[in-house]
Amino acid sequence: MLKLGVMCVNYSWLKQYWFEDSNIGRDNIDFGREIYFILNDEFQFMLMICELIMQYYPNSSELVDLMELLKDRKRWNTAHDHFDCTRQKLIEMSTDSNETNKYNMHLLGLVEIMLKLVYNLTNPLDPFDMDTGWWLVPSYKNILITFNDPQILDVGWNIIADGIYTNKALELKDLLYEIDNYGEEAELISTIICSMLNIYGL
Repeated sequence: MLKLGVMCVNYSWLKQYWFEDSNIGRDNIDFGREIYFILNDEFQFMLMICELIMQYYPNSSELVDLMELLKDRKRWNTAHDHFDCTRQKLIEMSTDSNETNKYNMHLLGLVEIMLKLVYNLTNPLDPFDMDTGWWLVPSYKNILITFNDPQILDVGWNIIADGIYTNKALELKDLLYEIDNYGEEAELISTIICSMLNIYGL
């Protein structure tokens, strides 16, 4: 029963935290870490984030460059150079406190993190810090809350949920194949798993 207990972990608190906490930042890195560790596909998640943000920043050269980089694995080893350029822009921008720069700094901060993660995916000898991915979701939300639109937050969460719930649902399906190992409890366990798969929409 231990394995089933692991599978039945309730992740609903993550969704509640996403919508109730108005400013996920440095103090809430635990939230980002929890999400990052249960993502099914880090690369696909970054791609979906880019596609969403580009709807609101269609003229961002940094986002366009990042999208092109993500789609071309042969260029992933250049991500560090792209990061260096983005970091320099952030440093220059930090000297100006106007409102437009505030939004752009949030955007560049997210781009920075994704460039680090892309570079780390190449298994380099000089990787960025192992906790880089923990900042992905907090930075992602920092951009979305600047629009002050609950619907955008809802769309933002759906992208996260696709990664989390698909991952857990697939694990539950795998467990179904092992159900005979649970003897007399097999029918009850099977019913519980099927109910959870229904929740996940699978």
